[in-house]
Amino acid sequence: MKTNKPFQKILSILLLSLLFMTQSISAASTSGRHDAYVPLRHKAYSFGASVEWHSPGRSVHITDINGNTHIVVVDEVGGFVEHGTTWVPLEFAEEFFASFPAIPALTRQDFIYDFDYMFNVLTEEFLYFGIVYRRLGIDMHQLASDTRAIIEDEDVYIDADIFWDIMHENFFEPINLIGHLRILSNDQFHARAPGIRADTYNPNNYALKSPATIAFYAESSSTPYELLAAYRGGGQNIVFETIEENRIAHMTIHSMLFYDIEQFTADQMYAFENYGALAGYEHLIVDLRGNPGGAGGYFNLVFLGAFFEEIFEVPMYALFSMGGHYSHSQLEFIRGLDFTLGGPEVDLDAVPHLQEDNTELFVFAQDRIQRTLGPVQPLPVLFGEADLPEERFEGKIWLLIDGYTFSAGEMAAIMADATGSISIVGEQARGGMGTGFYSWVSLPNSGIIMMFDVGVMIDQYGRAFEEFPFTPHYTNKHGLDALETVLRMITEGIYE
Repeated sequence: MKTNKPFQKILSILLLSLLFMTQSISAASTSGRHDAYVPLRHKAYSFGASVEWHSPGRSVHITDINGNTHIVVVDEVGGFVEHGTTWVPLEFAEEFFASFPAIPALTRQDFIYDFDYMFNVLTEEFLYFGIVYRRLGIDMHQLASDTRAIIEDEDVYIDADIFWDIMHENFFEPINLIGHLRILSNDQFHARAPGIRADTYNPNNYALKSPATIAFYAESSSTPYELLAAYRGGGQNIVFETIEENRIAHMTIHSMLFYDIEQFTADQMYAFENYGALAGYEHLIVDLRGNPGGAGGYFNLVFLGAFFEEIFEVPMYALFSMGGHYSHSQLEFIRGLDFTLGGPEVDLDAVPHLQEDNTELFVFAQDRIQRTLGPVQPLPVLFGEADLPEERFEGKIWLLIDGYTFSAGEMAAIMADATGSISIVGEQARGGMGTGFYSWVSLPNSGIIMMFDVGVMIDQYGRAFEEFPFTPHYTNKHGLDALETVLRMITEGIYE
C-alpha cells in the first residue's frame, strides 16, 4: 500500500467532516456533584425558565415563563462553577424557585395540536415519504392517522411522557430512522444539544430555547461525556485484538462519535500506533457491525487515510428542498459555512434511476442552489508522516457490516468500497446515508424535539442511498456471522 503524504492542516478536514456528523459533542463533563448542591441550570429548566451566564460578576440571569428575569450572583449565594456547570446550595435553590410560576398542565387538545403540527412539517419538508413506502411498504399518511387516533382516544390517559411514547412506538419507530427521522429521548437530547449550542449560528438553537423544550428535557441523570461513552464501547472506542499471531488482526470501531478534538486525536493516535504494530500481518479485519455513525470524516481520518494516498471519487449529490421554514433556515445556515454549494452540472438523462418524487426536487435544486457536496472524495489524513509509523500494516483489509451499521457507519462502507481493494462482508447496512444536515423542530406545547434530514443523498444514477442501503460484497455463510465468514474465507483462500 502507498504511504500517506500530509498536505493540509487538520482543521480543514475536521470542518469537512462536520458536514456528515450526527452532531459531535463539545461540552464539559459535570463530575464531582455534591448532595447539598444542585445544578442551577437544570433546576431552572424544570420550571421552563431560560438561563444565561454573564461572566462579569459571575451571575446567572434566569427568565421564567412569564418573562420575568431573576439574577443569581453565584459567589454571593455560596455557589461554585465546576467544569462549566454552576452549582448552588440546595436550600437556596428551593427558596429561590418557590415563587416561580409552574408550567401549565397540557390538555389532550394540546397534544393533538402538537401531533398535527409535527406531521404538517413533515408533509411540507421531509423528503422521504416515497422512500419509506418503497423500502418499508409504510404509508406515512396512514401511519399518522392511526397514531392520531390513539392520541384522540379519551380512554387513553395522556401526559407529555406518554405522548412521547405513543409517537415513538406507533409513528417514528416503524420508519426505522430513514432520513434520520426521530423524536429525541432525554439522553439523546442532552448528548446532542451541547454541540448545537456551541454553534450560535445554527438555526436549531431556536428549538433549544423553547420554554416547553427546556421544561420537557429539564433533567439528565448523566453528563454528555457519559452519554457518549455508551456509544463508544463504554469508553474505548477502538479495540484491537490478535486472532492469529503475526497473521490476522481484528479492529473494532464502535462509533464515529467523539466528545472533543482531544478524544478524536487520542483515537487516531491509538489506531496509528497499532497499524505500526501490525506491520508484517497478512489480514486486518475492521469491524463496523453495530456502528451507529457520527462524523463522516472520522473513518477516513482514523483509517482510510493511513493506507491510501490517492483520492478516489465517490459520486454523490445532495438534493435539498427550499420548501418550509425549517429547511429554508438550514439552507441559509449551510450557505454561510466555509465550503461551496456548487457542484458539477448533471443532465437528468444521466441519472436514469431518479425516482419521480425526486425529479422535480432535482430540477429545483439545479436551478436554485445547484448540487452540494458532490462528488465527495475521501481525503488522506492530515497529520505529518512522523505520526504514522514508517512500517505499518500492508496486507489484505476486510470490513464487516450488519443491519445496525448506520449513517456515517454506512458512509464508511461506501468509501471503503470505492477503494476497489477492501472486501466487505456481512449483512446489508441499516442506511442513514444522508446529507449530514438536520432540522430540529420543537413541538409548540410539549416541547418534544423532532429531528430529520433536510436533504436526500443520491448516487450518480439518481438512486437514493436511503432507498438502497449498502450491500456487502459477500454475505454471511450459512450458520456463521461476519467474522466467522471472513475467517473461513481466509482459510479457504477465497479472496482477491
